Amino acid sequence: MTISKFLNDKFNLDVICDEEGVYSYIIHTIDNKVKLDKVSSNISFSKSVLLECDDDNFISLKYFDDEEYQIFSLDGTKISEMEYLDDEYEDVNGDVNIEKSLIFYSKTWDRRYLRIDLQEKLSISFEVDYDKYDTDEDGVIVWE
Repeated sequence: MTISKFLNDKFNLDVICDEEGVYSYIIHTIDNKVKLDKVSSNISFSKSVLLECDDDNFISLKYFDDEEYQIFSLDGTKISEMEYLDDEYEDVNGDVNIEKSLIFYSKTWDRRYLRIDLQEKLSISFEVDYDKYDTDEDGVIVWE
């Protein structure tokens, strides 16, 4: 499945590609909620992430500050798998946690993944996929 089909289906969007075959999405906060939208001419990029992808599942992420200046960019990474986490669980302290995250995997990222959290605050992290590591008899990860 392509990234654009996955995002369009999951978030009920109708983003179509531009003349260069690129699909453009914006991840921003509206009314204290993080939202994934299609890019339109009247949307501000202030404190937002521009997510672009194509039909070959190459992805680009760009983060803009409050003055719409590009602060961070991740370009040209081919995504092999993706998932959307939508979970509510109780932690060991009895607190209820809500998890809404986009997860992207790439074969070029050895045992790592890109996570975009879509809770009250936008958060992007490049994380270690601990499930991909062997553990010893005590459950401790064996770092190679």
